[in-house]
Amino acid sequence: MDKIIFLFLYHLSGQNFWFDQIILFLAQVFPYFVVGGILLWCLFKFKRPLVALLWFDVVFISAVFTWFLASLLKYNLVSPRPFIFWSKLQPLFLTGGLDSFPSGHAVFLGALAGGLLVLNRRFGIGIFSVALLIGLARVIAGVHWPSDVVAGLLFGTLISYWLVFLVHHLRIGLK
Repeated sequence: MDKIIFLFLYHLSGQNFWFDQIILFLAQVFPYFVVGGILLWCLFKFKRPLVALLWFDVVFISAVFTWFLASLLKYNLVSPRPFIFWSKLQPLFLTGGLDSFPSGHAVFLGALAGGLLVLNRRFGIGIFSVALLIGLARVIAGVHWPSDVVAGLLFGTLISYWLVFLVHHLRIGLK
């Protein structure tokens, strides 16, 4: 089923130059804008800049920690990317090789969303939707399987939600 969904999505690429450029932007550049947007949101949500930066740090550090945990799994599993599995497949860009599962981008962005769900449900759901869109772009680009993205989003969201939930409820002076 993973291969069928992948082929359907992958064949959307290579049809239109501008569509491919949008996919490349979403898959490679847009994640940086997401992190910047989260920092701006924290600055506007919390009245005091120091508190805003502390909560941004809590969410960001939980995302980095979650990404690190996923990387331990990722680099101990042999999971070929689609363009390795099918050697004739031409991805929109090259990255990695046998380290497809789970998607590091999906883990990190899902972790940001999971942490933000604790602070603001609506914004967290919005960031999760953006993370899903970026993951979809990486599948269309030919560098991930759908299961890599789904597993990464779930892993990232759940672990980071739990970590930020603990910090939030311990209220370590971060009101």
